[in-house]
Amino acid sequence: MDKIFIQNLRIRTTVGVLPHERKYPQLIVISLDIFFSGKAKNSDEISDALDYDAICNHTVELVKETRFKLIEKLVEEIAQSIIKKFGAKKVNVRLTKPNALKHTSDVGIQISREKQERS
Repeated sequence: MDKIFIQNLRIRTTVGVLPHERKYPQLIVISLDIFFSGKAKNSDEISDALDYDAICNHTVELVKETRFKLIEKLVEEIAQSIIKKFGAKKVNVRLTKPNALKHTSDVGIQISREKQERS
């Protein structure tokens, strides 16, 4: 299985449960590992490649449009949308909120989701 990665995608959005988190968009940082069966290495055809620019743009638009309270829900939506829209076999999503807590540089969550094969 091949992997494309996108690191430190910086997006401003509304996410959180506290009043100030709901009032002002805040910076979140997303990193993605997208696993897929790669044909492009043999064909050298763009049509066989996973379009990381399209994945990046899709993720930015998705995040900007959402207004979830929990980052857990946001990363789940990101992972499932990449699996469905781009045919990824597996996706790792890491989301951090820089400066969300005193005494830390960032806090966040990381998940892994796999495409469910139908029987």
